[in-house]
Amino acid sequence: MKEQWSGGRLYEAVTKGYTVIYDEFTRSMPETNNLFLSILQEGILPLYGVKQRDTFVNVHPDFKMIFTSNPKSMSACMKPRMRLQTV
Repeated sequence: MKEQWSGGRLYEAVTKGYTVIYDEFTRSMPETNNLFLSILQEGILPLYGVKQRDTFVNVHPDFKMIFTSNPKSMSACMKPRMRLQTV
């Protein structure tokens, strides 16, 4: 069995400089959101589980992310999984 890898939407956005809209990010698991720390702070997208010589790709300088979430008063019955404050 041979592993075959193809880039997804996030990979395409990061490498081509697109804008990603991440809706309701406070409802995501923290492990999911951790990936965005590498992208936004370090400027790399780690390529986990890929058996290639490159373990990451550099983020395109035009790449942007827009994070959205509803204020506490608008949240329905679900509690946010992580506490974030806007500044």
